[in-house]
Amino acid sequence: MHSIPRTLLKLLPPILTVLLLLALLAAQGVPVRAAPLAQAKVVMTAQGGFGDDGSYLIGEWFPVRVTLSNPAGGSSMRVRVEVPSRGENDANTVETYAREVDLPSPSRKEVTLYAYSGNFTRFLDVRLIQDSTVIDTVSVKLNPLERAGNMILGVASSEPSLLNILKGEPVGHSDKPLPPGAYQYQQYGPPPTPTAAYGIAPIIAGPPGAAASATISHIALNDLPTLSSALDGLGAIVVDDVDTGSITQEQHDTLAAWVARGGTLVAVARPSGTDTLSGLADLLPVTVKGTRNLSSLKSLSDLVAIPITTTGSIAVADADVKTAPGVAPRVLASQEGVPLAAVREMGRGQVIYLAASPALPPLKGWDGTAPLFKRLLVEHDLSPSASTFRRSVPLYGGYPGYGAYGSVFGANGGLFDIPGQDLPDPLLVGLFLWIYIMVVGPVNFIVLRRMKRTELAWITIPALVLVFSVAAYLVAYGAKGGEIVAVQSSVIRSAPGLDRSQATQFFGLYSPTRQTFQLRVGADSAVSEISPYGYGPGGGGPETPPQVVGGNPTTVNNVLVSTFSLKSFMAESSVSAQSPLEADLRLGDNIIEGTVRNRTTSALQDVALVRGDAVQYIGYIAPGQKMDVKLLVSSRPLDNSTPARLLPPPPNVTAPNGNGYGGYSGPPTNEQRAYNRKVELLGIGLEPVATTRPPANLDVFALAWGPGLPSGFSVA
Repeated sequence: MHSIPRTLLKLLPPILTVLLLLALLAAQGVPVRAAPLAQAKVVMTAQGGFGDDGSYLIGEWFPVRVTLSNPAGGSSMRVRVEVPSRGENDANTVETYAREVDLPSPSRKEVTLYAYSGNFTRFLDVRLIQDSTVIDTVSVKLNPLERAGNMILGVASSEPSLLNILKGEPVGHSDKPLPPGAYQYQQYGPPPTPTAAYGIAPIIAGPPGAAASATISHIALNDLPTLSSALDGLGAIVVDDVDTGSITQEQHDTLAAWVARGGTLVAVARPSGTDTLSGLADLLPVTVKGTRNLSSLKSLSDLVAIPITTTGSIAVADADVKTAPGVAPRVLASQEGVPLAAVREMGRGQVIYLAASPALPPLKGWDGTAPLFKRLLVEHDLSPSASTFRRSVPLYGGYPGYGAYGSVFGANGGLFDIPGQDLPDPLLVGLFLWIYIMVVGPVNFIVLRRMKRTELAWITIPALVLVFSVAAYLVAYGAKGGEIVAVQSSVIRSAPGLDRSQATQFFGLYSPTRQTFQLRVGADSAVSEISPYGYGPGGGGPETPPQVVGGNPTTVNNVLVSTFSLKSFMAESSVSAQSPLEADLRLGDNIIEGTVRNRTTSALQDVALVRGDAVQYIGYIAPGQKMDVKLLVSSRPLDNSTPARLLPPPPNVTAPNGNGYGGYSGPPTNEQRAYNRKVELLGIGLEPVATTRPPANLDVFALAWGPGLPSGFSVA
């Protein structure tokens, strides 16, 4: 028999006492409570990009859709969801986009975040934060696609496999951007072609006329973001047998602004299906008025030279071609007076109407379905959005002035070129260092030796270093300025017939001391930090990246500006603004003639009309004033060897000559800096239309300078 340890014998009396008390309580019916259950937890799910695989184009914004569920029994709370954007590598967070969400219990809310990446990012972490504590993290799977050679086709349809036959098919065409001074190359041969060696092959479009491989992403209409910039990763959107009447006005405006920037919207009418066209009626090239039965679709099959086999009458949507001013649709195919395929140009993009669905016979199973859609999409321009280069291309990437630098005219300086950003004069720096070395060294030693107090060097050397440090700061303070300076500008792209326009705002903040700021944009915007030069990504340093909190207004937190430094940002949003000019133009004898009128209440400066290398500089137009137009019909691309024809330089100011030099040397004057900034902004406005291809239609582009946006940046 084993003996009981002495320690255990000492513990037996208290153990027995506790057991006896529990027994007495149980006998008296006193309940023993169990430990409380864990509080109900908020559940977060997220999906990024487009389609089930999260496809996105490198350098373009894409949506990240987040669903938050706070079950019954949980606590009501206010949380923040955020997602990072990546720069040149996956470890480089350039900024985060966040939204504040109130979650009562119980509740279920959906919120859309926005992100982009300048590299092959395949996963992004979405974080859920309460106060300053991360309470959940979800990894979003993504499928990165290079801009060159890829186009994402979004399909919204009740048919889950609609147009999958287009996967990998060549679609669209590419326009090559103009390098500075490209006009000069025409007599010597084509300009140099950028290659992967410059680091911009994933971003820049392919050779002129080159098509892209189609990626099919099935989307839902309620997934359409409210920020138009987040659609720039989609080349085209096809809607078939879905109720577009359910989209919000914000989503409608998002689609319209996206089309005007170069997107292609294909609306398919299905007579026996859901009313696909009700929410898009004002954008279409036709007015649908019912259903017609046709004996054949020969006109449609003739588009691709592939016969359509029919066994009886075919029900298609009946429609009338719109004749309103500014619409000017083109009918691609019609049968018995019924338009089967029609196109409306809207800004740089187009809206295509198709009267028969590819999900139904006789188009379903027809060998010509894929060729038909390739024919419909052949006019789609695969060029990247105008902001891609400034948002995500490294400073060292690209041929200088060749798109990656975003400079159509190759001007010196940038959008944020101010005297405080200038490097100090080398002679002044050298003189200062020579005096510093002489005083701290020989002069100090000679003086102390004559005083016979060389041991004081332990005091005089630190004192002299301190004096010269203060002197250096005061010299820099006087040379660079001691005030906070803000540089602000914007580009608005509008199209006739649209009430909303796409605005790109630029903001630079210079500070003489190291400070942290908060910025605001008076509109719901996609904000990204860019370099002080106005192109390439910003951030990437050891400091906390800026945090963009979406909403109206949109705020930018953690904007850390170092001493004598500048931080710059770009905001993209849709604004309520019509085209400032109203045009009445017609084609005469090798000339485009008519009138343009300033329809705004503000004067417009430096108004110019452009088509190819033909330019008519009008200059000042007062509110309500009309001006005559006489513009030659030219078959040559834009002459960008100098901006002087579009923006005449003021006295004592030199226009760049296409290679970045304007004939001046040394630090430019303030007037020269201001002109250079305007040239850069002019180039940003022209980027979408400045290509090596000659004009393919009679579209005329108007440029005008006016007052800034009321929804501009401000320092909070």
